[in-house]
Amino acid sequence: MRCLGTNNNKRCENKCKFIYCKEHTTISSITKFIVLISAIPALIISIKNCSNDGISSKKTTEIKQGKAFFKPVFPTVDSTNFNILISRFEDYTAKENAYCIGRSIEEHLNVLKSTKKTLLPINVIYVDSISPPKNIEDSKRIQKSHNADLIIYGLAKNIIQDCGGAEVCFRYKVNENIFKNKYDHFDIKITKHNIEYIKTSPLEIESGILQVNALSMQNWITSLVSIKSNKPKDAVLEFSSILKDNKLTISEKQERIYAIGSLYNGLKQYEKAIEAYQQIIELKPESKAYRILGYSYTKLKQYDSAIKAFKKSLQINPKNKKTYINRGNMYFAKKKYKKAIEDYNSSLKLDSTRSFVYSNLGLSYSWLKNYDKAIKYYDFALIKDSKDKKSYRGKGFVYKKLKQYDKAFEFYGKAISIDSLFADPYSYRGYLYLITDNYEKAIEDLTKYINLHPNNHDWVDYSNRASAYLEVGKYNNAINDCEKAISLNPKATVTYDILSSIFIAKKEYNKALININKAISIDSTKATYYRTRGVINRNLKNRNNALIDYNKSISLDSTNAYSYKLKGNLFYFNKKYEKAILEFTKALNINPNYYGAYHYRGHSFYKLSEYENAIKDFKKGNDLNNDYIEYYRDLFKVYIWKYWFITISLLLLLIYYSKTDIKNFYLKFTKNKK
Repeated sequence: MRCLGTNNNKRCENKCKFIYCKEHTTISSITKFIVLISAIPALIISIKNCSNDGISSKKTTEIKQGKAFFKPVFPTVDSTNFNILISRFEDYTAKENAYCIGRSIEEHLNVLKSTKKTLLPINVIYVDSISPPKNIEDSKRIQKSHNADLIIYGLAKNIIQDCGGAEVCFRYKVNENIFKNKYDHFDIKITKHNIEYIKTSPLEIESGILQVNALSMQNWITSLVSIKSNKPKDAVLEFSSILKDNKLTISEKQERIYAIGSLYNGLKQYEKAIEAYQQIIELKPESKAYRILGYSYTKLKQYDSAIKAFKKSLQINPKNKKTYINRGNMYFAKKKYKKAIEDYNSSLKLDSTRSFVYSNLGLSYSWLKNYDKAIKYYDFALIKDSKDKKSYRGKGFVYKKLKQYDKAFEFYGKAISIDSLFADPYSYRGYLYLITDNYEKAIEDLTKYINLHPNNHDWVDYSNRASAYLEVGKYNNAINDCEKAISLNPKATVTYDILSSIFIAKKEYNKALININKAISIDSTKATYYRTRGVINRNLKNRNNALIDYNKSISLDSTNAYSYKLKGNLFYFNKKYEKAILEFTKALNINPNYYGAYHYRGHSFYKLSEYENAIKDFKKGNDLNNDYIEYYRDLFKVYIWKYWFITISLLLLLIYYSKTDIKNFYLKFTKNKK
């Protein structure tokens, strides 16, 4: 505490317990009394300010219904101006004409306001009564309360008359809203809170000698205004102009280039960001520069270059846990899962608290098909963070691979319960519903996923939903989804296959043929496409072409029972029953539980009058599928033809007795009538 014993209402540098230090106790009692009385209003104001959570302003405080309300410095959130709030730096309240740090910053920025045209007008207000915020959250609260785009605050020590010889620690908080998310990597100048003091004076600040965060204040402010104006390229030019200062040290130049590189990353101009970080490295190789350089390479999917950059970063600083994670991600992207695991484990040795690293390990092991370890690490992640939605999603994926669908549904559901806007589980669960024949729920989940991504570029989900629509007979919806999927990925051959299946279901075989031919022209190695085309040719009665397609399908994949069954059907309808039986038998050798093959082989045996074999096949088909309604009809038909003599005899007896009964009835009726 400093005393009030100096002239011009200034406080002295001597510490005291009350109002005066020992040096100034000779002041008259009258003077003491006057000073004491004059201090009372200030004390009352101070108490009121304290009741307002340490926030006050030049505006009047309004007391209403026992609660304190203050008017913000900037009345509303303003998109047409750039509003800067400056709080005091000194540990005493300066008078109106005091030559202090805060006012000198205000004057310096007012010069910018008057002499340099910015994209938005600048409003600068220094509020002496706002105490320096104690931390970032405090500064964020003050900034939000007063609708400021930027709050500049800080601490000062070793102050002499008129703030001369001050050692100042600058701090600030930029409103993240002006970055509009797409500049979220531009974090170098969003916030700063440290204890680095710089010797300065108000005169140095006003003349622009002092550098704030190693960036010239005027250019920094101008760049922030450009970003708020949605002109980030202008901001880059402002930063670039700062580099022309020949008085800068190497570290100051590096700091400026970091800002430029970060802004380029935020603009997704990664090539230019790479150039910036390479300039930093040329000035002085730094672990941080290599790490962010690697990040820029990852965005361009230049994984090898990224890995080299991360390696150099670790050579300079082998204890950087973030770099291990980043390099692990690159190895994962290159499908080098074992190397990714090594890097994730190296990161955990430095910091074992991060749940997402355990989750990354779980994902890596799942791709190595080591599902036990995958589940183990997902569980570790969930111990660290019980609401780790990505780990629940990962466990769902693992259980889907293990075909434990009930558990897969359970964990996808848990991920969604934690965050109903978490899109991925809807996609995965929707596909799971599709392959388990729950088509309505598949449509529901896939629709939620697509709605959460209005600009979705994942064609797979549209194709999957098209398949579900096909199964429930909503052909127009299915066609629309296929067209959307094709617009997103014109080379997605599976979508053409689905579209051809839709037209087969609609019996529009020529349209089906056009689409399956597109699929084959893009990828002629898929057996399933030839099977589909074979079905289309058969329905178009191009049976020779159908046979060629089925043979091609079998040559590409000789282990698919369906291809043999289709070929057998073709022979059956051409009345080549022996050949049909051979193909159905091949299908059953691959899949002994293929009841459709039993059904058609049974009919082939029936056509060849091999009734015992036909009966065996029909019974086997019925054992595999109790809902097989044609079974009794087929069996009845076989028995009739197998025992044709008995059947005819019974039929004749039935006719004879029927005629006798009719004759007796007629005679009896005519007799009664007489």
